[in-house]
Amino acid sequence: MKEYYTVYETGKFEFHVNLSLIMFIIMLVAFSYVVIHNFKYKTTLSGESFRKDVIVERFLSMIGLIITFSIFVIFIVVNVIDYSFIKKSYHNNDYSVVEGEIENFIPMKIEGHSQESFIVNEIEFSYNRSNPTYGYHLPKIDGGHITGNGQYVKISYITYNNQNIIIKLELVKYNSYN
Repeated sequence: MKEYYTVYETGKFEFHVNLSLIMFIIMLVAFSYVVIHNFKYKTTLSGESFRKDVIVERFLSMIGLIITFSIFVIFIVVNVIDYSFIKKSYHNNDYSVVEGEIENFIPMKIEGHSQESFIVNEIEFSYNRSNPTYGYHLPKIDGGHITGNGQYVKISYITYNNQNIIIKLELVKYNSYN
């Protein structure tokens, strides 16, 4: 019987929280810009042409703020829905497990715009670092644990949006017996 050790387990929300924080900072800067300009120009509207410039600037600032806020809300809602589904499936043991050797391993290219993919017992997996999910997505070129054909793994996964998402990755201990 093979002994395994876990190298990845889902449940980390760090990447998306950091991205959300960056979006929030951008939104805060845009809002501050609008507020400061509205306050600044409230008392300095003196000429008709200058007044039109200020109105256009205020309008464009508000549109930018609304767009940024909308993107932020959509991003958060979509990610929370995805994360909740994956986390709920994992905690309810509503996932599949496949164990075996990696076959047809295609590593991600150095440019990083391709997918890394492989098959374990006829189950296909693919991921890339450009489109991170809540599952395992660390390619070999970035120090990932999936290194090539013949590697024996145990993978817990769920199928979500027609993709097999790795929620737990286990590798064989070197001193284990077959």
